[in-house]
Amino acid sequence: MNRHQTTTVNTIAKKAMALKPNWFLSAAIALSACCLPTLAWADAPFDDQVNALSVDTPSQPEAAILAMLEAGIDEQKPTQALALSKRWLSQNSVENPLLLYYAGLAAERAGDWNDAVALYRQYLLRADLQSDTASQAILASYTLQINHLAAPDSAYSYSKTNGHRLVESAQARQFDRWFLDLAIQRNDLEAVAARLLALLNAKVDNDLVIARYQTYFRWLLQSIANGRLDQPRFSKSFIETVKSLSQAISFDDELRLLLNWEVSVKAYNLALLNGEQLAPPIEESRALLEAFPHMALRVQTGWAGGSNGLYYRDDPKKYWPVDLDAKLAPIKLAVAKLDETEQSKFYLSWSINYYQGGPIVLDAEQAR
Repeated sequence: MNRHQTTTVNTIAKKAMALKPNWFLSAAIALSACCLPTLAWADAPFDDQVNALSVDTPSQPEAAILAMLEAGIDEQKPTQALALSKRWLSQNSVENPLLLYYAGLAAERAGDWNDAVALYRQYLLRADLQSDTASQAILASYTLQINHLAAPDSAYSYSKTNGHRLVESAQARQFDRWFLDLAIQRNDLEAVAARLLALLNAKVDNDLVIARYQTYFRWLLQSIANGRLDQPRFSKSFIETVKSLSQAISFDDELRLLLNWEVSVKAYNLALLNGEQLAPPIEESRALLEAFPHMALRVQTGWAGGSNGLYYRDDPKKYWPVDLDAKLAPIKLAVAKLDETEQSKFYLSWSINYYQGGPIVLDAEQAR
């Protein structure tokens, strides 16, 4: 504070102290907005703060509203504190996000759970996610919505649209199992893929990822591999998310290569079924088979539509014969690396009736 500010503060303070206590508090609040870095009025009783701030509330300084909220919570008067803060918030933007946190806490203590959830989530948009207040806001907002408000669908929607951003918080990750289990119940592949990608992008420790999330990676992989080609298609955004997820995996090479292959071949087959042009994912199949040649049959079946059954593959003639030689080349190289028993099992897939509904893999000339 400069000399002029000091003189001004001392003069006004001396005059104010001769007046009623609430006048002194009001003067202190007014001074704080322009002069005082340390707010002596913040130590005043809650009722005195409310009386002072009730006059022209929207024009009061933000720091005064924040101090009033903390005092109201400390003195167990959250309803009054919430009402006054909402009046201020209705006409002001917030610079210090902690005001939103304490307003949410006041709403929670007052039993206004809808407002509490809304205020906590406004706070989380700007919070330091490593802070204790962020952890408390995450815990409270989910718990209130799931348990007290009995609105798990709303909590799920929030987690799907905003929860991925919160995963750097250990508290937020405590709700991942609830979210991912619900996503699996709903067969929401996009939600599962996006959450797993968010975890890897947040650099969550690999040991933790393996311990807590391996089951969800495997579910996602199998869901893609078993995806029917005669049902609603995977969206382009989902395919991009899964490919990004596969590239981010550093703890399991087989999982990384398989996930990339399965989503790539599905995207290819779906594109050709839709009459679109797309290069076959030869490099994805080659990378998988060079590392894991025993996957030869899985790759071949991927090209054939994902199964050897008569149904669910739509019309294999639209995608299977296209660039067939290029598709089979990495498979033949992989089969050559297998032992005789494994080769014999693989060659059964080259029989006429193995892929029901055809076409067959090889004719007699190709088999040579």
